[in-house]
Amino acid sequence: MTRLLIIAALCGCTATGGDAVFVTPDWAPVDAGPDVPLIEDDTVEPDWDTEGAGPLTGYFAVEAYITALVAGSFEFQTRQILLARFVQHGTTLRQRLTLCALDLPSVDGIVDLTIPPEVGALIRGIDGESEGEFLSSPDVGATWNPAPLIVLLGADVDGQEGPLPGDDAVECTEDPAFPCLTDPDEDGDPGVPVQADVALCERNPQRLDIALRVVISLEGTVGPNHDTLNGDLDPVLEFTVVGISDPCLEAAKALTAQAGEDSTFKAYRVDGATDGSLNLDADSNGAVSCSELLAGLPEPEDEP
Repeated sequence: MTRLLIIAALCGCTATGGDAVFVTPDWAPVDAGPDVPLIEDDTVEPDWDTEGAGPLTGYFAVEAYITALVAGSFEFQTRQILLARFVQHGTTLRQRLTLCALDLPSVDGIVDLTIPPEVGALIRGIDGESEGEFLSSPDVGATWNPAPLIVLLGADVDGQEGPLPGDDAVECTEDPAFPCLTDPDEDGDPGVPVQADVALCERNPQRLDIALRVVISLEGTVGPNHDTLNGDLDPVLEFTVVGISDPCLEAAKALTAQAGEDSTFKAYRVDGATDGSLNLDADSNGAVSCSELLAGLPEPEDEP
């Protein structure tokens, strides 16, 4: 039933704004799941001082399960994969959060959206480093409440919560009128591209150019042996379509996505630093990268 409603929404909605239509790129299908080959990491491993560091120090996989609303009413669960690095001194954490894999809400066989590698590289390159009193205590059972990770691509907005632009927005200038469009991948088209397989198109894959905002705000509890963190998150997962590759996607310009309620996360150590913890440091260099994380991440469970 949901698939039929999505098709009806795509066929029946009336798009507004400009008539941006781009040349369809000859993209090969992209597999953005955990089984992808190793990807080239484009972030520099920071040289942090770990002398005297506490037991939470190390590398953790973070699986964030976000409920997303598509077209305002269709609810789906997405699984976002992050890599966290911690250096703990008492209740102070120096941390870096990296969004390694972004899962956009899709309906198999109807609307399947995939982040291409060049956009994934832009996302992984966003600075998610912060430092502060993010722990309520240095012990197991402490509350972890870090600074959020903010990803904004393809747009400039008025403040963190300003509305994203639509396809009738203008490109940003030195004195921008918010919201406005940017071209972070420098391909000549505003926004960032995603690969789209859409039931209404005879030829797939197609391309949507989108303005994208993701905000990951976590609050959890430190688990046994300082090897896990579990809790809730207050997420933002939004995109607006600002360009299309083919007229068959005209109705898709009215598609939007927003995060819903009841989102949770689980995090677990992946550096093998404690007995029984998972070790995804494939090259044994003392650090875990996004490529190592995605290559070795266990299959997801039915429930987070």
